[in-house]
Amino acid sequence: MPLSGWAVPQLDTLADHSGPVVGVAAYAPTPLKVGVGEYARNERVVLVSDDYFQVLGSPLHLGQPIGSEHGTPGSAARVAVISYQYWQRALGRDRAVRGRLVWVAGVPLTVIGVTRPGFVGDASDAPAVWIPLTMAPNLGHNESRTTSPLIS
Repeated sequence: MPLSGWAVPQLDTLADHSGPVVGVAAYAPTPLKVGVGEYARNERVVLVSDDYFQVLGSPLHLGQPIGSEHGTPGSAARVAVISYQYWQRALGRDRAVRGRLVWVAGVPLTVIGVTRPGFVGDASDAPAVWIPLTMAPNLGHNESRTTSPLIS
């Protein structure tokens, strides 16, 4: 069940003391300019906790999901998982997409994966890109781990 207004420390505590709960993931959707090369347009971007794809049980079409190696505080891993639809539209279904750059809010991010067709996460409006929550300060998103509103 989505809960809004949670901050990272609250979610960490919930995950540590959750008992039979399988996992806790957080996400913060935001519209940002996304582009490949010179072309950029407003797209739905979702900042996600490092266990987001695992908790949702979503295998990827290509590559790897955002994981613990990308989501540790201070790491600000510059990686992205792109949607299957964005991969088709902007990158022509290039199977060598892993390692290519996609620009989000003027910041270059390395594509590490492509979602399976039809995957939208926990949203009705399909995102184009998912990136680690730790990238928020680099994108001008709320910089505080203690006060940023999240949905879990």
